[in-house]
Amino acid sequence: MNERRRLLLAGGLATMAAASGRVYASPSGARKYTIGVLWGDGPDDTAKTAAYRSFKAALARRGYVEGKNLSIESRFAEGRRERFASDAAALVERKVDVLLATGTPSTQAAQKATPRIPIVAVNVTSPVMHGFAVSLGRPGKNVTGITNSSVDTGIKRWQILARLAPNARRLGVILNPDNPAHMSANVEARAAAVSFEAVRILIRAPEDADRELEACKGRVDALSVSQDYGVLNPLMPRFASFALAQRYPSAAQLASYVESGGLTSYGQSMGEQWRLASEYVVKILDGANPGELPFVEASEFELCFNRRTATAIGVTIPPDLLLSADLVVG
Repeated sequence: MNERRRLLLAGGLATMAAASGRVYASPSGARKYTIGVLWGDGPDDTAKTAAYRSFKAALARRGYVEGKNLSIESRFAEGRRERFASDAAALVERKVDVLLATGTPSTQAAQKATPRIPIVAVNVTSPVMHGFAVSLGRPGKNVTGITNSSVDTGIKRWQILARLAPNARRLGVILNPDNPAHMSANVEARAAAVSFEAVRILIRAPEDADRELEACKGRVDALSVSQDYGVLNPLMPRFASFALAQRYPSAAQLASYVESGGLTSYGQSMGEQWRLASEYVVKILDGANPGELPFVEASEFELCFNRRTATAIGVTIPPDLLLSADLVVG
């Protein structure tokens, strides 16, 4: 972790710690609040369920209880990027008190839809580069939230994959070309740093998956699935099934990939990201200016393995990795 990131993370976590240590009174009066959530995926996506429940539970502990003094309006793009703009506009029209945006593309749509309503972004990449903030420490606009360290965790994930598949050379990297966070990442240089040759597999809509996966057969030795709320996350079971059938060692960021049969996952805890987001929502409902709340990074990381899949494809998981795992399936 470089010095700039270390200082940012330390300052952001200090802000969160102060918020967590504060004694919150229940919101007074008869005022009811509305939160709008802009999802890229569908209502049944398992990748977000537990993390989202922790978000609502954290709000309830602060006195904001859904069905009492809080309503949550959700819009689901279901993997269709073209729906983001209309979904964001619908939530703005609803005059929500806070907009939650999941991922970089939905945050872009939310920001275009309103310069006024506070926006809390979850799991966004490079907030300054994408125009969400003037600086990470003082965003200066109506957007703040939780950013990820996708470059660092991506390299770490591929280092783990390289240990699991030491003879693999060509790494198929599944990306959504409509996700700016994916296209701004130099996957070729990052893969080369771990002695892989990156082969881009571009999937911009659910119906592209079968065709693009079929086309990559024989061209890759291992598979990496990028995180993408809109298109890729709901397809995690499909990618895991494909990798298993082709005997490809594979990795993703979300634990749900391993639960779906994928070999391994490593990434920031989505549960922690949503808990941190709940702190920001409470602060904003209490009157804080989002432009003065720094973007923060989650500090908890999860390493997961599917031992049944490892056995099925002939991979041996090193004992030290198993000992350090947060979840082992099988």
